[in-house]
Amino acid sequence: MSAQEIVRSIAYLAWSEARAGLTSVRLIAIASIFGFPTVLLAYALGGSSLGGGTGTFPVWKLGPDGALLALAFGFAPILLPAVPLGLAYDVAKRDARSAYPEMLFTRSVPRWSAALGRILGLVATCSVLILIVAGASVAALSSAAGAAPSAGLVAAFLGSTLVLGAQYVVAGMLFLMVLKPSQLAWISFPLWVYNQAARPLDLVIAGQFLQILPILGPVTFVPAWSDLATFTGMAMGVIAPFAPPSGGLVAPPSVVDLGGSVAFTAVSLAGPIVVGFLVLLYLAAVSRMPLGR
Repeated sequence: MSAQEIVRSIAYLAWSEARAGLTSVRLIAIASIFGFPTVLLAYALGGSSLGGGTGTFPVWKLGPDGALLALAFGFAPILLPAVPLGLAYDVAKRDARSAYPEMLFTRSVPRWSAALGRILGLVATCSVLILIVAGASVAALSSAAGAAPSAGLVAAFLGSTLVLGAQYVVAGMLFLMVLKPSQLAWISFPLWVYNQAARPLDLVIAGQFLQILPILGPVTFVPAWSDLATFTGMAMGVIAPFAPPSGGLVAPPSVVDLGGSVAFTAVSLAGPIVVGFLVLLYLAAVSRMPLGR
């Protein structure tokens, strides 16, 4: 099979997977159940930022930017993972009712290309749904605050949600390599809990209390071990460099030592790198997967 035919097959499989996901009633319901509260929280945070700097938290002094930071660091990582995990569950239920995996991976195309087409379609499905929720949240926040956050911060927020969703999607598909559909929920919940709890615990252990929403004023963003060990931390690393300096989330110009600079850059790039690594791991696993299990 020629390279052109392989590319066409990957594109077709990706489109087929995305179409199946975006027309799934189950998946749309899951996205709506968790997306609606996210939009409501964004609207509430936008309204809370109208205090003009009189609020308790310095982040409110940033207006719409501060409200978006609160959403990105405090609530989005908690609610949005339901979309990719729901997508993995939807795929598991669809596969359980059909012989689609066997049909897919016994096509005339190489297994790795079939797996790549499938995972690209799933990531695209998740990205569309997350962008709808995140975009609606930004619009609701802007409406309540009377002004929109800065364009760079909005772009970073959307990028961080896409990275977060892609990580969970590929991780969910890896779990389905060894788990039955009914077992996926049992591993998804501990994964979600770990990603939510590891960073706060790390901040407490390190003595960096309330670093994201500092009570006593801005502090320097210091990457913790959990920033590189959790999906949540890596998503935060994507948006942190674009936060206003007064938000206390960016490395100041005084950080010139090699270790500090490398650590900060590593956190920003870790999310996309991990997504690529997980995709390669999935392709390798599919290539060795026995069919008919």
